[in-house]
Amino acid sequence: MTRFVREMVGQSEVVAEIEREWQQLIKDREALRQIFPKGNAKIVLPCNLERMIWNAQKIFHISKRNPIDLNPMKMITGVRDLLKKCIIVPGEDRLSLQANENATILFQC
Repeated sequence: MTRFVREMVGQSEVVAEIEREWQQLIKDREALRQIFPKGNAKIVLPCNLERMIWNAQKIFHISKRNPIDLNPMKMITGVRDLLKKCIIVPGEDRLSLQANENATILFQC
């Protein structure tokens, strides 16, 4: 058991947050299955997603062969904070919020 798992086992708020994240992942999977019902992986995105992942792995020195020592709670909150900053269509009105949701839906899943 890793250090983070040992630390998290006794903390009910951490376990609840990880449960919420799991439920969100299930919802995201269903949303992606509705968007891509045939599972077509050949879609065009406005960015090179593979390159973004590769850059992140290099910047944070992540090896696919070794376990990582990232705290799951920091990862969950970090991703949520990053998604809040991902604004393509600025504005607080209903139409702008919906347009931004549509523009960023694949990053949110």
